[in-house]
Amino acid sequence: MGCGHKDSMLEGSSNKSQVSSMTHEVICHLEKISTKLEQEVAKLVSHTSDAVRTRQTLRAEKRPCRLDLLEIYCEPDSNSTNVLNNMGLKAKRFTKEDGELSTASGREKLWQMIEDEQPRNIWVAPECRFWGNFSRWNSGRSPATAANIQAGRDHERVPFNTLL
Repeated sequence: MGCGHKDSMLEGSSNKSQVSSMTHEVICHLEKISTKLEQEVAKLVSHTSDAVRTRQTLRAEKRPCRLDLLEIYCEPDSNSTNVLNNMGLKAKRFTKEDGELSTASGREKLWQMIEDEQPRNIWVAPECRFWGNFSRWNSGRSPATAANIQAGRDHERVPFNTLL
């Protein structure tokens, strides 16, 4: 049944045929609206897909990952960086000597390194002084020691929180 106007409606037709005719008109109207919506959605998907594809392509073209790993706040002779470099992967360190993350200039240096190198993975290694196994063990020795260790952790957490 096509969705054109019904030219041949007889004046004396029954209620049943009038209801059928009205139902047909409503269905045709809904089909037209549905078709328009499908076309609009297809356009939106096309535009969105193109925009996402374009952004991803530009990022891939302009900024390929130059590093497999960037270690932040590790020791200057970090074993992870050495092992990855020996395996033929690319890894670098950002140590406290490179920039103190509690300062704006240190954070800026780190963000610049991340922007320049586009690391695939970032590993943050805070100092063992407050985060290592001995700190956990020492925390159990007394409430005062536990409080000092927690205060040190809280203090060291601040620069990392500013990166998020």
